[in-house]
Amino acid sequence: IKAEGGCVSTDICNSVTITAEDITPPTIICSQEIMINTEFSCQSILGDYTSEVMAIDYCDNNSLITQFPAPGTMYSGNQTVYFTATDFSGNQNICDIEIITQISNSISETACDEFIWDGENYIESGVYSNSYTTSTGCDSTVTLDLTINNSSTNTIPITACDTFTWDGVTYDSTG
Repeated sequence: IKAEGGCVSTDICNSVTITAEDITPPTIICSQEIMINTEFSCQSILGDYTSEVMAIDYCDNNSLITQFPAPGTMYSGNQTVYFTATDFSGNQNICDIEIITQISNSISETACDEFIWDGENYIESGVYSNSYTTSTGCDSTVTLDLTINNSSTNTIPITACDTFTWDGVTYDSTG
């Protein structure tokens, strides 16, 4: 607080002007990380994540929140995004959020008795997933929707005179 003016003597007093000066930056709170799923590439376009940030300032309830890099910026892999909260007096505070980019792919397979995926043998139907990291640092998750059809064999004893036809094939001997 700064005061200007005052009394020159006990008989002559001027008006006093008191000015409050805001020198405290706003408090800024960022979420820890945001997971982004893409289908084919580790490249993505940066969204507007300012809604993930909260700024609190006791002198100004309308702090301006800006993002760098700006929304619409192309990036590859994971990206750190910086946010600045600026109050009416120009005081600033920053925080950042890590954008984790992950490729998500799904495949469906049908196999007889077993299916080998990444060196592992699967003998039951189900949904399985494996995680990988690309050379650009992008996480990749592949989900496998697997159907296992179990084979079966049956022996049916048949007695026939001369010939027997089964599934369009005529048999004339034992075997």
